[in-house]
Amino acid sequence: MSSTLNNETKPRTPAYDPEWRLIAGRCREAWQEIGDREREVLEEAMNHVMMDPKIPARDKILLRMRTEAEGDYRRERYNCSAYTPPTISFPQNWSKLHRYGQIAMRCLNTMTALYVLDDRQRSPYIHARDIETWFWRQCFGPYTTDIELGRSFVQIFALKYDTSISKGSDIRPDDLIPLHCDICEQSERRKEVVYSRKTSNSPPSMSGPLRGPPWPYPRRGSEHCGYTYVQPLFRALFVVLVYPKEQLPCPKDIRWVAQAQAQLILTGITDGLSAPICFDEIREYSVGNSYAPGSQTITTTLDIATKFILRLEQREVAAFGVQPDIRSLSLTTPYLLEYRKKAKRLGWVEERDGSLDELSPASSDWVNRTLFPKWLGRGALETMSRTLDLINQKWEKPEQYTKDWWWNHEDLPKSSNMHDVSSFGPSNIPTLDQIVGGLPEAQLFDSNSQDQSESQLPQVKSLKRKASDEDEQGRVAFRSDQIKTNLPYRPQKGH
Repeated sequence: MSSTLNNETKPRTPAYDPEWRLIAGRCREAWQEIGDREREVLEEAMNHVMMDPKIPARDKILLRMRTEAEGDYRRERYNCSAYTPPTISFPQNWSKLHRYGQIAMRCLNTMTALYVLDDRQRSPYIHARDIETWFWRQCFGPYTTDIELGRSFVQIFALKYDTSISKGSDIRPDDLIPLHCDICEQSERRKEVVYSRKTSNSPPSMSGPLRGPPWPYPRRGSEHCGYTYVQPLFRALFVVLVYPKEQLPCPKDIRWVAQAQAQLILTGITDGLSAPICFDEIREYSVGNSYAPGSQTITTTLDIATKFILRLEQREVAAFGVQPDIRSLSLTTPYLLEYRKKAKRLGWVEERDGSLDELSPASSDWVNRTLFPKWLGRGALETMSRTLDLINQKWEKPEQYTKDWWWNHEDLPKSSNMHDVSSFGPSNIPTLDQIVGGLPEAQLFDSNSQDQSESQLPQVKSLKRKASDEDEQGRVAFRSDQIKTNLPYRPQKGH
């Protein structure tokens, strides 16, 4: 850890601060109520469409299949990048705990990589929850995003390095390009070994040379990895986020991610791209003098970097289509048989609903947006739950958030039996004074304040006596809420 961080004035430890613990417990209770009400709206809306006799059974089944696939996909992406992102040692490119297979699989069918350089070197890297949640909201489209074959926009990696030798801001692009290229080649090599069932004595052909020691080969692997590969865009471009404490001081919500400074870096590999990549179109958004015409790097905000890569992805899809294209696979492929089995389990009758052989294997083709204009089901529930978990983890105060605290309000359903509880604006979120019963915020958070009036002291002492019991109740309620938010959506019996 840097000397700067060691010399900082440390705040009071929350665990020994009764006032802080009281506020944390009250905030958890407030967010639990908000989450419960939002969840009720989503479940009520889903049950309503499942019971609607005017909606064909085929469309109901396809909606169920897509939304449940979205829920699984959201949980998978969270586990891949958010809670504990894969850690890679720099400059050796040595996976922490030797999780080579995990890294290799997460590079396949992914558009880009984000390497986080954090001098605090925390493990697990919980700050990636903010980043991953923000990425999800920018890159995922309800019902429309292609989610099959592990396709994703970004994979987050945390770099492990010796801060006594160099800081994250000192690591140069020329040092990171070989590391990224080596990860690409190692991932492709490992995938080919798994798919072809070859041994380490018979290495497969690769697109380029290794730049580090070969990773161990597995003897078994996922069957569908043979249909995936390292995308040309993933090889050509990656993002670096240097995470200095002075740049990101105790963010109030995940909106800090958009304005975080990030560096886009080209590797020089253009094989498989429809056209070369140039940063000229975003040069006006560069930070300082970070870009010169023809340069391989540019420093900008993560928001601009993300939009730039999304446009590149759209360019490649327009030129070649979604690759690999699940629609081109044989219907007898084991990976594609599962959704047909699931349709039958949900009540698909071919005489009524049509032949499953004619149903597109891409779930982005399934949902009728005319019948279902709002986002429903497990994908929405899982997204809301992950955002709620993040907020609770950071002890955020509800009044700092708007009605769009987890998704665009216009895309979400409204309750038919109660007031619009999916609209949580500042007017119907409890304020801090309401949460803590009128105790001044400065008194609760300023550990150096010594000028409290005598009239305030009895109230403070009273709160201290209650803090332990109330905080314990808050923790129990929070744990129960976490359990509930992780439960998948289940329609009521008979629907």
